Amino acid sequence: MRQMCEEMSKLRKMLDEAGIKWKDVSTIASDELINKECIAAGIDEFRADTTTYRTHFEHEGYFFSVIYGYSTYGGCDPLSGHDPKLLECMTEKANGGEPQGGLTAEQVMSIVNGGVDYEP
Repeated sequence: MRQMCEEMSKLRKMLDEAGIKWKDVSTIASDELINKECIAAGIDEFRADTTTYRTHFEHEGYFFSVIYGYSTYGGCDPLSGHDPKLLECMTEKANGGEPQGGLTAEQVMSIVNGGVDYEP
């Protein structure tokens, strides 16, 4: 999972096109942590990579946190190894402020523009 998923890249491009300023607040697991510490302790590389890509922005008075990565709703499940490469969005504008996962970039932009809730 050392790369950002396509949906996060698309979302950032869509935000740019809409004139919405965003901030990258990702946490990237270092090679040293993964290779030297975790693997040496017997943790496989897949589960050792705790990288989480985060995009934060505000729009129309609402704060949005959109994430993809380790143990996110729509990202990498460290138990099963399944990674649908989708996004999780949390904002007070939708879903009562609770995170919504398994979203495409287009679905996140629908939330941004209209507050639409999506069922995972």
